[in-house]
Amino acid sequence: MESKRRLSWLTDGRVLITCGVSLFAGFLVGMLIFGSPWHLPPAWGDIPTWITGIATTGLLAGAIVTAAYAIRAFRAQSQEISDQGEMLKIQSGQLAEQRKINTEQMTVLGLQAEELRKSLEERDREADQRHRAQASRVFIWQQYREGNPALYDDPPDYIKHLGPVPHGESRPLMVAHVKNASDQPVYDLRVRWTLGTAFHSEMERLIPLMPGEQDRQILRMQPGEDPSLFNAVAFFRDAAEARWRSRTDGRFDEIPAGQESAE
Repeated sequence: MESKRRLSWLTDGRVLITCGVSLFAGFLVGMLIFGSPWHLPPAWGDIPTWITGIATTGLLAGAIVTAAYAIRAFRAQSQEISDQGEMLKIQSGQLAEQRKINTEQMTVLGLQAEELRKSLEERDREADQRHRAQASRVFIWQQYREGNPALYDDPPDYIKHLGPVPHGESRPLMVAHVKNASDQPVYDLRVRWTLGTAFHSEMERLIPLMPGEQDRQILRMQPGEDPSLFNAVAFFRDAAEARWRSRTDGRFDEIPAGQESAE
């Protein structure tokens, strides 16, 4: 490999051109100084002829030396270019390896980011479940009844607080049942009745509803009112001071802070 590299300058066109130019330049300089040396008969005994020969030889030697230095310069330049090529090849390999490492790192970082995102989402879900745990165990449902409590085995004071019915009339009732199935009390319990989409009335419990306890809020209907249009909604505050709204269809949602008046 090394011998081929050393002899490669013999086939280098730049070296051959430099040598040819140097020889031709020496020939032209000889002609300019000494005339036409190829057409004059040689005079081996006189001094001018010897001077001419020596000068021509010197010019030829200078051309050869110039060509030799040019060859060395081209060889050095060729070696430098070759070294630079090797260096570029090494650097290219290093860059390719670095790109591979960067790609692998980006893949790992992407997986870690995805795992972190899922972990945060799971933590948020768990925190939301803990936040909603008590409210999800406060239930409300409603029931239509005739006005006579004796028909339902209720205590005598079941509708006592409603007051006497005018002229002995017996009016039907809507009863809202609220049960606290959580292990903590709920506070500020209110039951709001709507007739269709319009507000009808609201009833409030003055004491906390304890764990496992159930409350009833009774609404006496007016003659001709359709019981299917009545709907009860429970409002309450849990042990963590969050306020909630629970519906008879099982849905419930939190009331944002500052919006209690817009319930």
